[in-house]
Amino acid sequence: MTNDTLSRSFSQTKGSKVAQPEWSASEYEEGNEGQFQAAFNAMESIDAWNTSDKGYAADIGCGSGRLVEALARHGGWKVDAKDVSQSMIDAVIKRCEGLPVTASVCDARDLSLDKNKYALVSSCWMLHWLENTTNTLEQMVNALIPSGNLVLQWSCGQPRSEGFLLRDTLQEVFDRPKWAERLKSAPLAMYHHPIEEMSSLLESMGLEIVSTRENILISGGENIAGLKRSLRSAAFAAQTVVLGDDVDELIDESLHLLNERNALHISNTEIIARKPD
Repeated sequence: MTNDTLSRSFSQTKGSKVAQPEWSASEYEEGNEGQFQAAFNAMESIDAWNTSDKGYAADIGCGSGRLVEALARHGGWKVDAKDVSQSMIDAVIKRCEGLPVTASVCDARDLSLDKNKYALVSSCWMLHWLENTTNTLEQMVNALIPSGNLVLQWSCGQPRSEGFLLRDTLQEVFDRPKWAERLKSAPLAMYHHPIEEMSSLLESMGLEIVSTRENILISGGENIAGLKRSLRSAAFAAQTVVLGDDVDELIDESLHLLNERNALHISNTEIIARKPD
């Protein structure tokens, strides 16, 4: 374990007295290759690397900055990067030194972007951590220039009718006596945003839906070791900060119950939308 993983940097949760552990960039780097590739592919689908209509881009929930770096270095974009974790932002600043990148700490729930500034706004693998996405999406939509693209990727985008067995099963594990007290500062925070509801919301805000994808396969979970590494770096990131290496036991218990109930359905989802000219 690295020092920044063991150090508990806490940020206050809006409207709550529960302090949330800050995600560690070093842990995230070790297990997010699949998520980065999925985001990279989405950018490729809108020709973000070759388009002549470059300008400003914003990446919300930027993590350790791999996509930000690619957009700036290979795509020629001027990028504003935002993440709730200071550890992540420090990693972005280091990774993107000398590139046209501005990085700042920002809770996506309190997102504020300049209107009509960006030709591209992206948020990859972050929205499922937000209980309510409306303000965040409004800020993203209003920040787009005409013909600008919005790229969203998130987990737990299954239809509302399918329920949320994944979260309900995980919560049962988190509530076990051996974990409940230790996880008070890192409760399960995972929310269900069905793709059809998100599409309708974006359309009501004036965007055109360009494409949607459901059940996106994210590489990295093909074997048990890879799956645990991915979970530790993302889905269990806050719990990793609090529990240290004991998080592996929490993950083992969670996977056992999820498999037993056939509840390990992540429903990775993507929407690409465009602001009309």
